[in-house]
Amino acid sequence: MRLRAIIPACALALLVAGADVCAELDLSIDQLLQEAAQIAAELPPTTPVPNAEMAKVIEHLRAKRYLECVEAARAIIRKRPDDMPARFVAANALIAMNRYDAARKLLEQMLDRFPLHPGLLNNLAWLYATASDPDVRRPDKAVELARRALVIAPDDYHVWSTISEAYFANRDFPRALRAAEEALRMARERNAETRQIIIYEQQVLKCRDAVTAFSIFD
Repeated sequence: MRLRAIIPACALALLVAGADVCAELDLSIDQLLQEAAQIAAELPPTTPVPNAEMAKVIEHLRAKRYLECVEAARAIIRKRPDDMPARFVAANALIAMNRYDAARKLLEQMLDRFPLHPGLLNNLAWLYATASDPDVRRPDKAVELARRALVIAPDDYHVWSTISEAYFANRDFPRALRAAEEALRMARERNAETRQIIIYEQQVLKCRDAVTAFSIFD
């Protein structure tokens, strides 16, 4: 399901008000994949990992071969249980597979070791903001984690996009729009990949439509 600007305002309002509404799933997964490899590279492995091993894990993730990604990451983790990059990429694949409990456990374990790592805070916030399972979704917690990440990394457009999704999940659409616009502005200034900019443009449109739709009730 994709929300488009051509949806009439009243129809969009009904969609946003529905109990099952969160950030659109395809957009969430694409954005997750865009940043997973970058953040994984920033996490220090306990022992050096052969480039070929992690390269295969990341290749599977980018190709959306999630099961193969998890299995390849597990092969690394079995040999090096504390390997952070492998655990991080596995967590992202698990999110994409809707295996939220397993993903959350991995991310929380890593946060215990790196409590100020903005990438970990960001992705756990993303999980709570965009999970398709309403029992897993925790919009308030998503905002809390995203704010912590933003304090640490205020110049990271990934974090601005995540806090936009967190506000959107909380139905604070004006703040969601402002954060999405900031993410898009930063991405354009830093010449982010075209695919990433398109994702942020879609995010801005989604937030703008929600603001417009709910303004008719003010």
